[in-house]
Amino acid sequence: MKPSQLEILPNIEKRSNEKKSRWLTILFLGLTIVPSFIFWFFSGLREKKINLTNPINSFNFSQIKLPEIDSGDRSIKLSRWAATRLSQISGKWAIKVEFLEEDFSWAVNKSDQFVAASLIKLPIIAAFYYQVEKGGLTLDEVYVLKDKDKASGVGSLSSYQAGAEFTLGELAALALSQSDNTAAAVLQKKVGEAEINRLILDWGMTGTSLEENLTTAEEITLFFKKLYQNQILSSESSRKMLDDLTDTVFEDWIPEGVPEGIRVAHKVGVEIRAISDAGIVFTPGEPFVLTILSQEVNTKTASEIFPGLVSDIYWILIGD
Repeated sequence: MKPSQLEILPNIEKRSNEKKSRWLTILFLGLTIVPSFIFWFFSGLREKKINLTNPINSFNFSQIKLPEIDSGDRSIKLSRWAATRLSQISGKWAIKVEFLEEDFSWAVNKSDQFVAASLIKLPIIAAFYYQVEKGGLTLDEVYVLKDKDKASGVGSLSSYQAGAEFTLGELAALALSQSDNTAAAVLQKKVGEAEINRLILDWGMTGTSLEENLTTAEEITLFFKKLYQNQILSSESSRKMLDDLTDTVFEDWIPEGVPEGIRVAHKVGVEIRAISDAGIVFTPGEPFVLTILSQEVNTKTASEIFPGLVSDIYWILIGD
């Protein structure tokens, strides 16, 4: 049976009221949300504009925390020292430090080739002792000095008369302790350049040239390390070389820069605008090789500052 008119009217009125209520609710939410959205949108634009116009000043760099550097690190101390000290002096410098009883080394310009000067006598005399050990030569063999043997420069042999006699062992000692040019030249001829060059390569000194008189801080340091460890010669021959390199007529550079009483077995090299010194500093319990090469320098000035450079390095390495 169909509903009467009186029953339909209340339902229509009810639905009409519900519809009005929904529209009022939507209108209220719209009036609340839309202004909030508009405010948020324009605030965002304003913030972006500020950040774009002044992006750097909006960041506080003082908030960045840099990693701390251990001031006790010897490598860092040496690098800082080199950056400051070597920039204050003229010429080109190479330095290499390597401890012999512990795993530590540091260097600057270690692979650059420098004028070897008399440092080239190190492989020459080592090659002589190598031949002695192999039986090709003997320490007691007598050599008669000739006028054509005499080489200018350092050493006492050039002042002797032709006919003076010396053993090959004595010549080797003079070549190291006096850096005698005549003695080194005689032994170079006795051993032969080809054999010396062969041994230089065998010892890993590929950047050292006998003919061009060149070497590197890395390879001179390597030579002393291998000599100390008896990897080049026997312990007896190594000891002879180190003894002759300890008591020399050139004690103004590395020995002058270390504390009194510290043994230094070293070899100097000096030419026009080049001055170098390298050897083993026998600090008790902490022996190390120190090689300092220079070129394109004022020789007098370089000679004067050399002990100071050595002293700085020594105390950074060993401490107070």
